[in-house]
Amino acid sequence: MEASLSLPTATSLRTIPVKVLEENRRLLNQHLGPVAGRKISFTHLIAWAVVRALQEHPAINAAFTRIDGVPHRSARPDINIALRSI
Repeated sequence: MEASLSLPTATSLRTIPVKVLEENRRLLNQHLGPVAGRKISFTHLIAWAVVRALQEHPAINAAFTRIDGVPHRSARPDINIALRSI
C-alpha cells in the first residue's frame, strides 16, 4: 500500500439519478430474462459505461510506467475488462 502512494492517480465523479439506472436495468432484465435466462446487474451496466468511455476517449486508457527510472505514460491499444457472475 505504501508504494501505491507514489503513483499518480486521477478521480472522476458523475452523479446520475439511481431511479434511471434501476429502470433501465429492469427493462433490460425483462427483455433478457426469457431469452437468456440471465440478469444484468448494476456492475454490468457500470462496466459497459467504462468500456464505452474508453472507446470514445482512448487517451484515458493509459498506464503509468517507469523507463530507466523516469515516469512515462504508456498507451494501451486494447480494452480488457472481465466480469464473472456467480
